[in-house]
Amino acid sequence: MGKKMKKQPVQVIKKPTEKDIGFLLCTHEFRVLTLLQVRRFVDLTEYYSRRKKKLLIDSGYLQANAITGGYQPPPGQLEERKAYSITGKGVSLLRKHGHDITLNADALRIPKAQLPYLLTSYDLAFYLCDHGWQFEQSRYYKARLNLNRQGVVKGMLTSPAGVNWVFFVTLSHVNKSTLAKFKQEMESASGNYFDKAIFTKDMPALEAIVEFFKEEESLLRFLGSCKVLPQFMVEAYVRYMSTDEEFFSFLQAIGYPVTKRETTHLFEQWITEDGFIAVNLLDTDLVKVHEMLSYTDYQLERIKGFKVFTTPKLVSVHHQLLGHLKHVHFQLMEEEIIEEHFTEKRAVH
Repeated sequence: MGKKMKKQPVQVIKKPTEKDIGFLLCTHEFRVLTLLQVRRFVDLTEYYSRRKKKLLIDSGYLQANAITGGYQPPPGQLEERKAYSITGKGVSLLRKHGHDITLNADALRIPKAQLPYLLTSYDLAFYLCDHGWQFEQSRYYKARLNLNRQGVVKGMLTSPAGVNWVFFVTLSHVNKSTLAKFKQEMESASGNYFDKAIFTKDMPALEAIVEFFKEEESLLRFLGSCKVLPQFMVEAYVRYMSTDEEFFSFLQAIGYPVTKRETTHLFEQWITEDGFIAVNLLDTDLVKVHEMLSYTDYQLERIKGFKVFTTPKLVSVHHQLLGHLKHVHFQLMEEEIIEEHFTEKRAVH
Protein backbone atom coordinates (compact mmCIF):
# COMPACT_ATOMS: atom_id res chain seq x y z
CA MET A 1 0.00 0.00 0.00
CA GLY A 2 1.13 3.47 -0.78
CA LYS A 3 1.99 5.94 1.90
CA LYS A 4 -0.74 8.29 3.05
CA MET A 5 -0.14 11.89 2.14
CA LYS A 6 0.26 14.12 5.14
CA LYS A 7 -2.34 16.82 5.39
CA GLN A 8 -0.71 20.19 4.92
CA PRO A 9 -1.22 22.53 7.88
CA VAL A 10 -3.53 25.44 7.27
CA GLN A 11 -1.61 28.68 7.06
CA VAL A 12 -2.89 31.48 9.26
CA ILE A 13 -1.93 35.08 9.83
CA LYS A 14 0.27 35.43 12.91
CA LYS A 15 1.17 39.07 12.57
CA PRO A 16 -1.35 41.09 10.49
CA THR A 17 0.20 43.39 7.91
CA GLU A 18 -1.02 46.81 6.82
CA LYS A 19 -2.66 45.20 3.80
CA ASP A 20 -4.43 42.63 5.98
CA ILE A 21 -5.90 45.48 8.03
CA GLY A 22 -6.74 47.44 4.87
CA PHE A 23 -8.57 44.43 3.42
CA LEU A 24 -10.67 44.10 6.57
CA LEU A 25 -11.31 47.84 6.87
CA CYS A 26 -12.84 48.15 3.41
CA THR A 27 -15.03 45.07 3.90
CA HIS A 28 -16.22 46.58 7.16
CA GLU A 29 -16.88 49.97 5.55
CA PHE A 30 -18.85 48.56 2.60
CA ARG A 31 -20.22 45.46 4.38
CA VAL A 32 -19.39 43.10 1.51
CA LEU A 33 -17.13 43.37 -1.54
CA THR A 34 -15.82 41.27 -4.39
CA LEU A 35 -12.07 40.80 -4.71
CA LEU A 36 -12.02 43.19 -7.64
CA GLN A 37 -13.75 45.85 -5.53
CA VAL A 38 -11.36 45.26 -2.61
CA ARG A 39 -8.44 45.96 -4.91
CA ARG A 40 -9.74 49.51 -5.38
CA PHE A 41 -8.84 50.18 -1.75
CA VAL A 42 -5.85 47.89 -1.14
CA ASP A 43 -2.85 47.78 -3.47
CA LEU A 44 -2.83 44.07 -4.37
CA THR A 45 -2.32 42.17 -7.61
CA GLU A 46 -4.97 39.64 -8.60
CA TYR A 47 -2.76 36.77 -7.43
CA TYR A 48 -1.95 38.29 -4.03
CA SER A 49 -5.54 39.40 -3.45
CA ARG A 50 -6.61 35.76 -3.79
CA ARG A 51 -3.81 34.61 -1.52
CA LYS A 52 -4.59 37.33 1.03
CA LYS A 53 -8.28 36.44 0.95
CA LYS A 54 -7.55 32.77 1.65
CA LEU A 55 -5.26 33.61 4.56
CA LEU A 56 -7.85 35.94 6.09
CA ILE A 57 -10.57 33.29 5.74
CA ASP A 58 -8.38 30.52 7.15
CA SER A 59 -7.49 32.83 10.07
CA GLY A 60 -11.19 33.44 10.80
CA TYR A 61 -11.14 37.16 10.00
CA LEU A 62 -13.10 37.00 6.75
CA GLN A 63 -15.91 34.93 5.30
CA ALA A 64 -17.03 34.17 1.74
CA ASN A 65 -20.59 34.77 0.54
CA ALA A 66 -21.95 33.04 -2.55
CA ILE A 67 -23.42 35.46 -5.08
CA THR A 68 -26.71 34.21 -6.48
CA GLY A 69 -28.99 36.02 -8.89
CA GLY A 70 -28.18 38.33 -11.76
CA TYR A 71 -24.97 40.05 -10.69
CA GLN A 72 -22.71 40.82 -13.65
CA PRO A 73 -19.15 42.04 -12.95
CA PRO A 74 -17.76 44.93 -15.00
CA PRO A 75 -16.99 44.13 -18.67
CA GLY A 76 -13.64 42.49 -19.27
CA GLN A 77 -13.45 41.03 -15.76
CA LEU A 78 -13.71 37.39 -14.83
CA GLU A 79 -17.11 36.61 -13.40
CA GLU A 80 -16.91 36.45 -9.61
CA ARG A 81 -19.44 34.31 -7.78
CA LYS A 82 -18.26 35.16 -4.26
CA ALA A 83 -18.07 38.31 -2.18
CA TYR A 84 -16.36 38.77 1.16
CA SER A 85 -17.42 40.18 4.51
CA ILE A 86 -15.71 40.66 7.85
CA THR A 87 -16.32 38.28 10.77
CA GLY A 88 -16.65 39.04 14.46
CA LYS A 89 -13.03 38.00 14.91
CA GLY A 90 -12.07 40.42 12.14
CA VAL A 91 -13.92 43.25 13.87
CA SER A 92 -12.07 42.47 17.11
CA LEU A 93 -8.76 42.59 15.24
CA LEU A 94 -9.55 46.05 13.85
CA ARG A 95 -10.41 47.29 17.34
CA LYS A 96 -7.21 45.79 18.69
CA HIS A 97 -5.30 47.80 16.08
CA GLY A 98 -6.84 51.05 17.25
CA HIS A 99 -9.74 51.47 14.83
CA ASP A 100 -12.95 52.92 16.26
CA ILE A 101 -15.40 50.23 15.14
CA THR A 102 -18.96 50.58 16.44
CA LEU A 103 -20.87 48.04 14.33
CA ASN A 104 -20.35 44.34 14.92
CA ALA A 105 -20.31 41.74 12.17
CA ASP A 106 -23.97 40.77 12.61
CA ALA A 107 -25.09 44.38 12.04
CA LEU A 108 -23.25 44.36 8.71
CA ARG A 109 -24.87 41.23 7.27
CA ILE A 110 -26.55 41.53 3.85
CA PRO A 111 -29.55 39.34 2.91
CA LYS A 112 -28.61 36.97 0.10
CA ALA A 113 -31.31 38.34 -2.21
CA GLN A 114 -29.94 41.89 -1.88
CA LEU A 115 -26.31 41.00 -2.50
CA PRO A 116 -26.40 41.27 -6.35
CA TYR A 117 -28.04 44.70 -6.12
CA LEU A 118 -25.55 46.01 -3.58
CA LEU A 119 -22.54 44.80 -5.57
CA THR A 120 -24.05 46.28 -8.75
CA SER A 121 -24.51 49.62 -7.02
CA TYR A 122 -20.87 49.55 -5.89
CA ASP A 123 -19.61 48.80 -9.40
CA LEU A 124 -21.60 51.77 -10.69
CA ALA A 125 -20.63 54.15 -7.88
CA PHE A 126 -16.93 53.22 -7.92
CA TYR A 127 -16.83 53.68 -11.71
CA LEU A 128 -18.30 57.18 -11.41
CA CYS A 129 -15.98 58.00 -8.51
CA ASP A 130 -13.12 57.34 -10.93
CA HIS A 131 -14.58 60.18 -13.00
CA GLY A 132 -14.89 62.73 -10.24
CA TRP A 133 -18.21 61.82 -8.63
CA GLN A 134 -18.77 61.33 -4.90
CA PHE A 135 -20.75 58.48 -3.34
CA GLU A 136 -22.74 58.32 -0.13
CA GLN A 137 -23.63 54.74 0.80
CA SER A 138 -27.25 53.82 1.30
CA ARG A 139 -26.84 53.09 5.02
CA TYR A 140 -25.45 56.57 5.66
CA TYR A 141 -28.03 58.22 3.41
CA LYS A 142 -30.89 56.38 5.12
CA ALA A 143 -29.58 57.14 8.61
CA ARG A 144 -29.14 60.83 7.80
CA LEU A 145 -32.73 61.15 6.53
CA ASN A 146 -34.16 58.68 9.05
CA LEU A 147 -35.42 56.38 6.30
CA ASN A 148 -36.31 52.70 6.44
CA ARG A 149 -33.07 50.72 6.79
CA GLN A 150 -34.56 47.93 4.66
CA GLY A 151 -35.30 50.29 1.77
CA VAL A 152 -34.01 49.64 -1.74
CA VAL A 153 -32.46 53.06 -2.43
CA LYS A 154 -28.73 52.62 -3.01
CA GLY A 155 -27.52 55.99 -1.77
CA MET A 156 -26.61 59.30 -3.32
CA LEU A 157 -24.21 60.25 -6.09
CA THR A 158 -22.87 63.79 -6.39
CA SER A 159 -21.48 64.86 -9.74
CA PRO A 160 -18.46 67.12 -10.29
CA ALA A 161 -21.01 69.82 -11.19
CA GLY A 162 -22.52 69.49 -7.69
CA VAL A 163 -25.76 67.74 -8.64
CA ASN A 164 -27.11 65.17 -6.16
CA TRP A 165 -28.78 62.08 -7.59
CA VAL A 166 -30.59 59.72 -5.23
CA PHE A 167 -30.18 56.45 -7.09
CA PHE A 168 -31.56 52.95 -7.52
CA VAL A 169 -30.24 49.98 -9.50
CA THR A 170 -31.82 47.07 -11.31
CA LEU A 171 -30.34 43.95 -12.82
CA SER A 172 -31.11 42.69 -16.31
CA HIS A 173 -34.60 41.69 -15.22
CA VAL A 174 -36.93 43.92 -13.24
CA ASN A 175 -40.43 43.27 -11.94
CA LYS A 176 -43.28 45.59 -11.02
CA SER A 177 -43.02 44.92 -7.29
CA THR A 178 -39.42 46.21 -7.32
CA LEU A 179 -40.46 49.29 -9.29
CA ALA A 180 -43.31 49.90 -6.85
CA LYS A 181 -40.71 49.97 -4.05
CA PHE A 182 -38.66 52.47 -6.05
CA LYS A 183 -41.73 54.67 -6.40
CA GLN A 184 -42.56 54.44 -2.70
CA GLU A 185 -39.06 55.46 -1.67
CA MET A 186 -38.91 58.27 -4.22
CA GLU A 187 -42.05 59.66 -2.61
CA SER A 188 -40.86 59.20 0.98
CA ALA A 189 -37.62 61.15 0.46
CA SER A 190 -38.68 63.51 -2.30
CA GLY A 191 -38.78 66.52 0.00
CA ASN A 192 -35.02 66.30 0.57
CA TYR A 193 -33.61 65.58 -2.87
CA PHE A 194 -35.69 65.99 -5.99
CA ASP A 195 -33.38 64.36 -8.54
CA LYS A 196 -33.73 60.58 -8.86
CA ALA A 197 -31.87 58.19 -11.14
CA ILE A 198 -32.49 54.53 -11.92
CA PHE A 199 -29.51 52.67 -13.36
CA THR A 200 -30.03 49.44 -15.21
CA LYS A 201 -28.08 46.95 -17.25
CA ASP A 202 -29.77 46.81 -20.64
CA MET A 203 -32.55 48.03 -22.91
CA PRO A 204 -35.26 45.49 -21.93
CA ALA A 205 -34.97 46.59 -18.29
CA LEU A 206 -34.96 50.26 -19.34
CA GLU A 207 -38.13 49.72 -21.37
CA ALA A 208 -39.86 48.04 -18.41
CA ILE A 209 -38.91 50.92 -16.10
CA VAL A 210 -40.10 53.55 -18.59
CA GLU A 211 -43.38 51.70 -19.12
CA PHE A 212 -44.02 51.63 -15.36
CA PHE A 213 -43.06 55.18 -14.46
CA LYS A 214 -44.54 57.01 -17.45
CA GLU A 215 -47.98 56.52 -15.85
CA GLU A 216 -46.91 58.00 -12.50
CA GLU A 217 -48.00 61.57 -13.23
CA SER A 218 -48.37 62.60 -9.59
CA LEU A 219 -44.78 61.57 -8.87
CA LEU A 220 -43.23 63.01 -12.03
CA ARG A 221 -44.94 66.33 -11.51
CA PHE A 222 -43.27 66.63 -8.11
CA LEU A 223 -39.73 65.43 -8.87
CA GLY A 224 -36.95 67.51 -10.35
CA SER A 225 -35.85 64.57 -12.49
CA CYS A 226 -36.40 60.85 -12.89
CA LYS A 227 -33.59 59.60 -15.10
CA VAL A 228 -33.42 56.06 -16.46
CA LEU A 229 -29.89 55.16 -17.51
CA PRO A 230 -28.62 51.89 -18.99
CA GLN A 231 -24.99 50.93 -18.49
CA PHE A 232 -23.90 52.02 -21.96
CA MET A 233 -25.15 55.57 -21.30
CA VAL A 234 -23.29 55.68 -17.98
CA GLU A 235 -20.10 55.06 -19.93
CA ALA A 236 -20.98 57.23 -22.94
CA TYR A 237 -22.70 60.15 -21.22
CA VAL A 238 -22.91 60.22 -17.39
CA ARG A 239 -19.18 59.98 -16.78
CA TYR A 240 -18.76 63.21 -18.77
CA MET A 241 -21.76 65.31 -17.75
CA SER A 242 -24.68 65.37 -15.35
CA THR A 243 -26.62 68.55 -16.20
CA ASP A 244 -28.36 70.08 -19.21
CA GLU A 245 -26.05 73.06 -18.85
CA GLU A 246 -23.05 70.79 -19.41
CA PHE A 247 -24.75 69.02 -22.32
CA PHE A 248 -25.66 72.18 -24.21
CA SER A 249 -22.23 73.68 -23.52
CA PHE A 250 -20.83 70.52 -25.11
CA LEU A 251 -23.09 71.03 -28.15
CA GLN A 252 -21.82 74.59 -28.49
CA ALA A 253 -18.22 73.36 -28.19
CA ILE A 254 -18.64 70.95 -31.11
CA GLY A 255 -20.26 73.66 -33.20
CA TYR A 256 -23.94 72.79 -32.92
CA PRO A 257 -25.95 76.05 -32.99
CA VAL A 258 -27.84 76.18 -29.69
CA THR A 259 -28.19 79.23 -27.47
CA LYS A 260 -29.44 80.01 -23.98
CA ARG A 261 -32.00 82.75 -23.41
CA GLU A 262 -33.50 84.53 -20.42
CA THR A 263 -37.04 83.31 -19.82
CA THR A 264 -39.40 82.61 -16.94
CA HIS A 265 -40.13 79.22 -18.55
CA LEU A 266 -37.08 77.25 -17.37
CA PHE A 267 -37.88 74.32 -19.65
CA GLU A 268 -37.56 76.67 -22.62
CA GLN A 269 -34.14 78.12 -21.87
CA TRP A 270 -32.21 76.46 -24.66
CA ILE A 271 -33.10 77.20 -28.29
CA THR A 272 -31.81 75.72 -31.53
CA GLU A 273 -30.81 77.93 -34.46
CA ASP A 274 -34.05 77.08 -36.26
CA GLY A 275 -36.17 78.17 -33.28
CA PHE A 276 -37.07 74.92 -31.51
CA ILE A 277 -36.90 74.35 -27.74
CA ALA A 278 -33.87 72.11 -27.26
CA VAL A 279 -34.44 69.13 -24.93
CA ASN A 280 -31.65 66.82 -23.80
CA LEU A 281 -33.09 63.32 -23.51
CA LEU A 282 -29.83 61.37 -23.43
CA ASP A 283 -30.66 60.77 -19.77
CA THR A 284 -34.20 59.48 -20.59
CA ASP A 285 -35.53 61.83 -17.91
CA LEU A 286 -39.23 61.01 -17.55
CA VAL A 287 -39.89 64.37 -15.87
CA LYS A 288 -38.85 66.06 -19.14
CA VAL A 289 -41.12 63.68 -21.05
CA HIS A 290 -43.99 64.54 -18.71
CA GLU A 291 -43.28 68.24 -19.22
CA MET A 292 -43.54 67.96 -23.00
CA LEU A 293 -46.67 65.83 -22.80
CA SER A 294 -48.29 68.39 -20.50
CA TYR A 295 -48.05 71.36 -22.88
CA THR A 296 -51.51 72.71 -23.69
CA ASP A 297 -52.56 74.00 -27.11
CA TYR A 298 -52.26 77.53 -25.72
CA GLN A 299 -48.67 76.91 -24.60
CA LEU A 300 -47.78 75.31 -27.93
CA GLU A 301 -48.88 78.45 -29.77
CA ARG A 302 -46.04 80.25 -28.02
CA ILE A 303 -43.28 77.95 -29.31
CA LYS A 304 -42.27 76.40 -32.62
CA GLY A 305 -41.92 72.94 -31.07
CA PHE A 306 -39.34 70.72 -29.37
CA LYS A 307 -36.12 69.32 -30.77
CA VAL A 308 -35.28 66.27 -28.67
CA PHE A 309 -31.67 65.12 -28.58
CA THR A 310 -31.36 61.34 -28.40
CA THR A 311 -29.12 58.51 -29.63
CA PRO A 312 -29.66 55.70 -32.14
CA LYS A 313 -29.86 53.18 -29.29
CA LEU A 314 -32.48 55.17 -27.35
CA VAL A 315 -34.57 56.73 -30.10
CA SER A 316 -37.07 53.86 -30.33
CA VAL A 317 -37.99 54.24 -26.65
CA HIS A 318 -38.17 58.02 -26.92
CA HIS A 319 -40.26 57.75 -30.09
CA GLN A 320 -42.78 55.54 -28.28
CA LEU A 321 -43.11 58.19 -25.59
CA LEU A 322 -43.25 61.29 -27.77
CA GLY A 323 -43.40 60.29 -31.43
CA HIS A 324 -47.16 60.86 -31.66
CA LEU A 325 -46.73 64.58 -30.94
CA LYS A 326 -46.44 66.57 -34.17
CA HIS A 327 -44.50 69.35 -32.43
CA VAL A 328 -41.69 66.97 -31.32
CA HIS A 329 -38.71 66.39 -33.63
CA PHE A 330 -35.80 64.08 -32.90
CA GLN A 331 -32.13 64.95 -33.35
CA LEU A 332 -29.93 61.84 -33.38
CA MET A 333 -26.44 61.95 -31.87
CA GLU A 334 -23.91 59.12 -31.89
CA GLU A 335 -22.63 58.46 -28.36
CA GLU A 336 -19.06 58.21 -29.67
CA ILE A 337 -19.05 61.95 -30.44
CA ILE A 338 -19.11 62.72 -26.72
CA GLU A 339 -16.14 60.50 -25.93
CA GLU A 340 -14.17 61.82 -28.90
CA HIS A 341 -14.75 65.41 -27.78
CA PHE A 342 -13.72 64.88 -24.17
CA THR A 343 -10.76 62.70 -25.13
CA GLU A 344 -9.46 65.47 -27.40
CA LYS A 345 -10.16 68.04 -24.69
CA ARG A 346 -8.08 66.06 -22.15
CA ALA A 347 -5.26 65.68 -24.68
CA VAL A 348 -5.08 69.44 -25.18
CA HIS A 349 -4.88 70.08 -21.45
